[in-house]
Amino acid sequence: MPLTKNWEATAFSGITGNEIKVQGEVTDSPSPAVPHLRKRTPQGFITTILQLDLLNAGAADQENFRKVSYAEKIGDISTYTHVEIFLDNDKIEGVPVQIVGN
Repeated sequence: MPLTKNWEATAFSGITGNEIKVQGEVTDSPSPAVPHLRKRTPQGFITTILQLDLLNAGAADQENFRKVSYAEKIGDISTYTHVEIFLDNDKIEGVPVQIVGN
């Protein structure tokens, strides 16, 4: 299981519309595959919770952290209130969405 830290989720209005951005840090994998976040399919029953899968993260015995992020255009700035991060179908983190500039 990788170590993770410094998770945050922010919804904001930009020049191109509303967007949500999720960022955190995970232990880096020794393989050439880069850790990243991907939207889970299917999403859960609660539509205000964005669920993401963490892929290609390294083992917890490493202290080499890498930033990961996910961004998505959203219709309404309050589309999501919470974000859940999953690794191998286990929820490893949950963070509230902060709305910026509204």
